[in-house]
Parts: sequence; structure tokens; C-alpha cells
Amino acid sequence: MRDNAAVAMKLVKEPVPFKSATVDEITERCNEIYEAVAERAFKFYADDGYLPGHDLEHWFKAEAALLHPLNAEIVEHDNQLVVRVEVPGFDARDLDVRLEPTELTITGKREAGDEDKKLGKTICAECSTKRTFRVIELPLAVDPAKAEAALKDGILELRLPKATEGKKLKVAPTVN
Repeated sequence: MRDNAAVAMKLVKEPVPFKSATVDEITERCNEIYEAVAERAFKFYADDGYLPGHDLEHWFKAEAALLHPLNAEIVEHDNQLVVRVEVPGFDARDLDVRLEPTELTITGKREAGDEDKKLGKTICAECSTKRTFRVIELPLAVDPAKAEAALKDGILELRLPKATEGKKLKVAPTVN
């Protein structure tokens, strides 16, 4: 039986690049997300007439409005992990994929284009989001240098080769 996922990865024209993040870059990204959620939560607070006691409700509502949780599937094969993540509405250029040996971070940000304005005023938009963020702890170590990623039909597929096991050394006693 032929593996359709492998064929699909060859057909994708825009590969999703892997980047190695520094602590400062991750901190900056988290701060940006925190500020955006806090700003949106305050707007909900203002819309409710500045009534106290609904802080968590406003915060969770803001998170849901700004950040779409990405559904993921991780499958282990003999020599690799295959991770499939749903990213509907995002193009390869909208996604930032960062891979460490035991952690995968996916962030996405897309700008609303003029196409939306041509269609008319949006009343409700539950089917899409403009930002997304997901950190996935991998069940085992992988080799980031050999990883591959492809985006097709709203599914980001990552093929992550397992890291090779360390070599066990025998310690010989020193003779004086």
C-alpha cells in the first residue's frame, strides 16, 4: 500500500521552514500574545460596563477570540514521528514552526485582506481565526535537522525522524 502522506509532501510548493528559537524570541512572542489577550479582555470588561467579578470570563473569552487551539495527532512509526496539525485558513507563509528535540511550537498569524471587505460587513466569524499558538511536548526526542514539514488542505504534516540513541561507553579502570 502506498503512503499517500509521503506523496502529498512532495507536491506541496511552499515548504514550512523550521527555525530554532532563542529564549528571547520565545519570551517576546509570549509577551505579544499576552498583551493582545489582555487588551481584548479589557475590551470585554468595558463592553460589560466595567462590572467587577468577571475577570476570568473576560480573559477566557479573549483567548478564545484571539487564539485558536490547534488539534494535533501524533503517530509513531519505526524510525519517525508523524505529527498532523489542523491549521485551517493559514498558508505556509503565515505559520512559524519551531522544533527542538522534545518540543514543537507552532504559531500562526494572518492579516485580514481586502477580500473580506468586498464581501460586506462580517457579523459573525466562528470558522476562522487570525492568530494561533500551540506548543506540543513530543513523547520522544527527534532530530530537528532532518525534519520535514508540508501544508496541504489545511493540514500541517511534520515528519520528525527519531533521534539516534547515545552510544553506551564502557569505563575502563586506570592503571597507575
